[in-house]
Amino acid sequence: MVLRRALLICSGLLAVWLASVVQGSSPALGAGQQSVATGPATRLVQITPEPANERRVPPGRACPPNTPGCLKTPGATTYASFLEWVAKNVDRMYKREADAADVPWTSPRYHLLSGGKTARTGCASGGSELVTADTGPFWCGLDRGGSIYLTMGWLKKEAFPSGSYRSKDFALAYVVAHEWAHHAQYRLLFTDTFVSRLRSIHVELMADCLAGIWARSVYHQSLLEPGDFAEAVDFAMALGDYPGTRPESEGAHGTSKQRSEWLRRGYDSASGASCRTWESKSLPPLLPP
Repeated sequence: MVLRRALLICSGLLAVWLASVVQGSSPALGAGQQSVATGPATRLVQITPEPANERRVPPGRACPPNTPGCLKTPGATTYASFLEWVAKNVDRMYKREADAADVPWTSPRYHLLSGGKTARTGCASGGSELVTADTGPFWCGLDRGGSIYLTMGWLKKEAFPSGSYRSKDFALAYVVAHEWAHHAQYRLLFTDTFVSRLRSIHVELMADCLAGIWARSVYHQSLLEPGDFAEAVDFAMALGDYPGTRPESEGAHGTSKQRSEWLRRGYDSASGASCRTWESKSLPPLLPP
């Protein structure tokens, strides 16, 4: 989730783009490239097509702790090492696509807080710039270069109140991929004019969709096992807005159903064109120009 107030003040948060071949022009990217806001339908992330003899990962229950069948991450035996592995894997996907499009990519600063550790951020939360180990995950575009904050207190409380991270490891991975998607939106998308028309729910569900694309890339790396993606879907549903939250409201992230559906959409399509939340008739329209 992007910090609520940060979403309003980060005018640099841009409409989604990460195309391999686009036409037109953009002041941010130079000749030969164009925003998806006005340009043609584009594939956001290139992922190897699924072979005919390869089956999609079926849904299933979460893997038991320390049991074969969970996400294969050699050497990742702790929360911290697992999250670091995921962060590097997600970042590598976006860097690959940025390189293919000849667009500069700068990885976000990544902060994992645990115990009594704190950090200061340019995105104020509740009037405080201090991030503690219990703060929910967020991306901050006001920090130099962009920063992603993950906190062990929140992760353990929300995702794993009773058990090892291995019991729901891909739920953790989904959180990381969602926040990294916000950084990609900021770094690889353009036109402040268009971003000023986006609503919070457009940006958040788009990030869920992009997280689904990354999950599909993990599948094609032969790292995803039965039950993994279901863990992410279940957690996306658990993070839905409170009942009664209006989709037009500031900070809306989407209902449980919407979040899980957009995550699945990214996974099933493996195409950035499917992540244009602002074109969905089931969501509020863009704000007036």
